[in-house]
Amino acid sequence: MSIFNISKSLCSCLLALMVSGLAAAETDKPLLKRVAVIELNGPAGQLNHMAVNDDLGHLYIANKVGATLDIVDLKAGKLIQQIPDLPGSSGIDWVPNKNWVVMPNGNGTVCSIFEYDGKQYNLLKKIDVSASSKARYNPLNDSIYIKNRIGDTHVTSVYDTDLVHVTDITLPGNHSSFEMSKSKPRLYINNGKGDVYVVDTKKNAYLETINLELATINKPVVLDEANDRVFLGCRKPASVVIVDGKSNKEIMKVDVCNGMDDIAFDPKRGRVYVSCGEGVTSVVGQSDPDHYTFLGNVPTHKSARTCVFSPGLDLYILGVPKDEDMKNPEIWVYQPQ
Repeated sequence: MSIFNISKSLCSCLLALMVSGLAAAETDKPLLKRVAVIELNGPAGQLNHMAVNDDLGHLYIANKVGATLDIVDLKAGKLIQQIPDLPGSSGIDWVPNKNWVVMPNGNGTVCSIFEYDGKQYNLLKKIDVSASSKARYNPLNDSIYIKNRIGDTHVTSVYDTDLVHVTDITLPGNHSSFEMSKSKPRLYINNGKGDVYVVDTKKNAYLETINLELATINKPVVLDEANDRVFLGCRKPASVVIVDGKSNKEIMKVDVCNGMDDIAFDPKRGRVYVSCGEGVTSVVGQSDPDHYTFLGNVPTHKSARTCVFSPGLDLYILGVPKDEDMKNPEIWVYQPQ
């Protein structure tokens, strides 16, 4: 073999090693980088769900164990207000054009509306309900949808932004959690037992039930609006089930971590983040609207089960309950990589 051929072979080997090394480096790159820790105030125990006001950069936390509504300024990196005496604080949302926070509390008997005056949040109104733990704002008809019950009948109660009761949508069974589409008149409601109720929010009427076959104990739900996909967090087996929002048919499932309570969607990267009590966040990647893969687990903190993603701020946010090594509960803020 000539010196030229030996050199050529050596260069090819070196190039292959370089490419291999680059690929390995890319694989080893963290999916999420923690960029901030924000201290809250409260006892040990469960933090509940969160919502982000991208316009103001405010994070709203239903601090269930502390019976408070916590407001964090994400840009300043600090807790700016804590509203007390809200037992049972749970599912939470905000109304952008009003700068309202909507939070069911009072162990299901009240839904409180707080308004931001430019300096702080003040109670605007309390809506009496029978069994509320979730609320969602619908920008398509400027209405608020609240989990409720009338006698033994499970309903979603609808209020306009004058906070006047519009109607009650009768459902086949109980809610677990639900998510509102902002691009079409649909509300998706998990019942926690393997069924998803689909509501037409233009007619304010129950439309149909999706019976899951790939998994059950369906708890959190999040949407990919651009591709009309519904992501359902299920606990048996621990997985994300992907549903086609046009046909309401299951596409596939991806196995994830155990003990989930929230999932979040990152539209920029096509990722689903799953926060789990076992102390990790599972990351699922979208190859295209019909194909998904498990990308890996990011170590977080045991019992950190609630999360939210802010598209406007491009941040993944995790609620971390207080334990024996912590002075207070915390919010961990991550930059996707």
